[in-house]
Amino acid sequence: MPEASVESTRQRAEIIRDLISQMEVKHLGLSLGTITASMGVAAYPEHGESVEDVIRSADAAMYRAKESGRNRVELAEKIVANQTVVRASGNPSIAESRTAPRS
Repeated sequence: MPEASVESTRQRAEIIRDLISQMEVKHLGLSLGTITASMGVAAYPEHGESVEDVIRSADAAMYRAKESGRNRVELAEKIVANQTVVRASGNPSIAESRTAPRS
């Protein structure tokens, strides 16, 4: 969402997440149950200096959403100079081991 604020994007993701959870999906006439979505929201330049960094940040936020109970939207954490995503608590997130060094 070009030109959108991080908060505006998070709110839009929440709306989409809620609409997905309200869907009734059927296959061969049988309900497949509740469908949920876990999403990560990241923006440039707040969450990375390149497209790859921003995608990595959003990916890490999505995994945090899944780890926190699924059916959630999580904002990305700030990326520090060494490209390690650091949580507010100071503990590296799941993205640390997934982050490739810059070439």
